[in-house]
Amino acid sequence: MSNKFDFGYNPLSKEVIASMSEDEISTSMRKFKRLIKEAKNSGKDTTPYEVEYCYLDHELQMRRSYGRFPKK
Repeated sequence: MSNKFDFGYNPLSKEVIASMSEDEISTSMRKFKRLIKEAKNSGKDTTPYEVEYCYLDHELQMRRSYGRFPKK
């Protein structure tokens, strides 16, 4: 594990998440999962990363469960 891990991130807006593809959401979820793990190992608060992960997970579940309606 790296001691110089960058914990900086910009929270994703609802619009940004909605415009992401399923692959982009999955990639972002992996990024936040790693941030959570690194933050735990460094003794930092993981709450902001967990919240972002949950928003991404919810969006992916909604798309897979209900399908994606075509944009107008």
